[in-house]
Amino acid sequence: MIHSRLVGRIKRHLKYTDFHHCIFTTWGKDGIVLKERRHHFPVFFSICLHGVWNICQGVATITRSKSIVHRAEGFGLTVAYLSTLLLRFDFDIDYVPGQILNYIFSKNGKWFILINPPNSVNTSSFGRSERIFLNLVSYLFDLLEIGCWGLSIMLSLLTTFLPCNPPLMSSLFCRNDTFPLGPFPHAGFAVMEGVVMQQAVMGGSYYLLTIVLISVSFLFLECKILIKGDVQKYRNLQVYEKVLNSCTKGRIFPVTMWIIPCVQIGLGIINIKLGQSNNVDQLRMLVFSAAYLVVLIFTMITFSAAGKVNSVSKVWIQQCNRAVRTRGEKLLKKSLQPLKIQFGSNFAEALTPLVVQGFCISQTASALMVMH
Repeated sequence: MIHSRLVGRIKRHLKYTDFHHCIFTTWGKDGIVLKERRHHFPVFFSICLHGVWNICQGVATITRSKSIVHRAEGFGLTVAYLSTLLLRFDFDIDYVPGQILNYIFSKNGKWFILINPPNSVNTSSFGRSERIFLNLVSYLFDLLEIGCWGLSIMLSLLTTFLPCNPPLMSSLFCRNDTFPLGPFPHAGFAVMEGVVMQQAVMGGSYYLLTIVLISVSFLFLECKILIKGDVQKYRNLQVYEKVLNSCTKGRIFPVTMWIIPCVQIGLGIINIKLGQSNNVDQLRMLVFSAAYLVVLIFTMITFSAAGKVNSVSKVWIQQCNRAVRTRGEKLLKKSLQPLKIQFGSNFAEALTPLVVQGFCISQTASALMVMH
């Protein structure tokens, strides 16, 4: 069933984050729990390592790039690392997103997944489009895992055989296109490239997939099955929306809204430049194409769900206003406001996914013209 597939993927994802010390939360007996204080230092260290690596990538891209393809690859990877770094920059250790997820996993979120899902849970109340939506959310975790392993292996192999290619950390130590530090530092850089990539992807995707996508999807599907006139249930969704916005609109959702499209632009430029190069590297093309596909699907699903939350809630309020009979009901319905997923001072609406994709296409074309 859909709920059991998703809970298995989330548990597996959190095992990866535990292994790499990416985030401050883990999966416990009661769902997602905060790690003990003694486990916080490795997470702080991995975030600092991520930041140093990101700075070195930018320096290597600027100072060591010898071709447009190298510069495009360096730009795309540097922006991708920066976006995950901003998502992981959670030194205040905000546990509210974990509490939101536990609420979704509880009996109040019975449409989705339970910590111990009973056989009685089903999604028969959803239409075909909602079931397809839930399947896409589930499969996105698989695509993420494949892309993460593919990128980390590719970077390790590139460091092994082409250590002087930017934005690899080893390129900063090259002299006359040779790596002079010997085999052991060379092997160390190869391993570290793969490890830092996995830390960046798994840590950042916890905020993108497990927090943003699942919490927004929950609100969207709860709005879809909302019964006309059920004001109490709508009030509950308003409380959920306020709590969700309080912990995501300042950092997590703005990064999702502004930086992730920049990652999509960078990956698009990389794929086009790799396709135009004389010696096409099929493995790199495959890995970067898979990464672009994951980012594209994520942005479309997340922004579509966030925009639909606003439009569906507006339709529900309009339907309730038509059924108003008494003055008290009229005042009550007037007090209801549409639900909004906020990023900064703005919010997502129905046309947001199209606006984002239009921005990505136009900026990709502009960047290619400038580079040409």
